[in-house]
Amino acid sequence: MKKILLLVFLSSTLLISGCQKKADNTLASSQHNSTDSLHQTTATSATEKDPDLLINQAKYQQLAEKTGATKAKLIATKEYNVTLTDATWENVTITSDECTIIQIKNYKDNQDKQYEGYVLIHFTITTGDTPVNVQPEKGTLLTNASEKTTGNLAMDEFGGDLAAHKTVAGTAAYPLEKLADPDAVTSIELKFTAKKIDASNSDQKATHDYDFVLNKTR
Repeated sequence: MKKILLLVFLSSTLLISGCQKKADNTLASSQHNSTDSLHQTTATSATEKDPDLLINQAKYQQLAEKTGATKAKLIATKEYNVTLTDATWENVTITSDECTIIQIKNYKDNQDKQYEGYVLIHFTITTGDTPVNVQPEKGTLLTNASEKTTGNLAMDEFGGDLAAHKTVAGTAAYPLEKLADPDAVTSIELKFTAKKIDASNSDQKATHDYDFVLNKTR
């Protein structure tokens, strides 16, 4: 009888000990998860509060969000008063009223491409009697201070196939791999080609090459 009681006692002791260890492990796991959650929350809060981050700039937030460059920081900007109007083809009128050059650091997009700046140009396009395809946001841009670059739709996609008598507007974004100083950019040339939709092969005005040189006054 004593042996049986002793076995029961030992079994109870082991059971209680096992439950205690399980409870300790659960508590430790809970504390670990809470610590991880706290670290994540702290990191998120730090990101949200950093005013220099591109993603926290209302004007450039879309640029960081669409490309995944959440750690990019805004260093400097230069805004220029731009007056540009071209109505030389098929009653299509293209105007630009704003050009901004931004310098950034820690910029790395979803495709691991790194840039030191962007040229941002705002356009308004109004079509005439003919549907056309025109997309300045995919144009080729060259400045005196950087290599040739192509717009990458990091801001707005406003062009493309446009119906007759339609007006669209948006900001085109042209990345710059190197940009030492936004103020060093003194000339900007932008080229893109537009074409009529469903034009006949005999139409000599089916396409039109735009070559914009932005005259900036500070």
